[in-house]
Formats: sequence, structure tokens, C-alpha cells
Amino acid sequence: MIIEKVMVHGGDVLKFAGDSIFAEWAINEHGLVTIEECTAVAALCAASIAECCRDFPIFGGEKTAGFLNVHCSLGVGDVAAVHIGDDRLRREFLLLGDPIDQVGFVVSCC
Repeated sequence: MIIEKVMVHGGDVLKFAGDSIFAEWAINEHGLVTIEECTAVAALCAASIAECCRDFPIFGGEKTAGFLNVHCSLGVGDVAAVHIGDDRLRREFLLLGDPIDQVGFVVSCC
């Protein structure tokens, strides 16, 4: 459901990291043309995800074992992406930049 929400709002999923995802709304010539527009659409998407996944039931056998709540945070700015490793052993996709630091700060302080 979350991936579908990102796609419907024009974003791209860049990476899965544990129980998190990183999604991007990039400035492009086919619609979103300012950083403010990208940020607004990303915020609308985050609100939509939080709404549809609020108190989402988790089932254990025949009864509800608990509820899942999703939290979203936004970072704004330039991102660099790089593959590290080789094709034989291990390869990692890293995201670097202020937006990653901003999201990490929000998660660690809340």
C-alpha cells in the first residue's frame, strides 16, 4: 500500500532500509519544477500514507495481535547516490546528503 501511494503521488522509491523506505520527488521537466512543489507533494503523500496505515491491524492466528502505526518524515535538498562494492560479493546502494541527515535527526530525537 505504501509503495502504491508513493507511485500515485509521482515519487520514486530509492531504497528499502530495514523497516523504512526512502522515496524521492525530483525536480523535472514533466511536472514538478520547484523544490517547493516537490516538498508539498511529498508532504501530501506522507499524510496519505499515515492516514491509510494508522492503526493497521496485525493478525496472529485468528485474532488481532496488535496495530501498526506508520511515521513519516521529510528531508529537503540535494541527494547523492552511489553503489559501493562489486558484482561478486556484495554491493550496497548508499544515499548521502542533507535530506538523509534531516530524516535521521527527526527519527533519533522523537
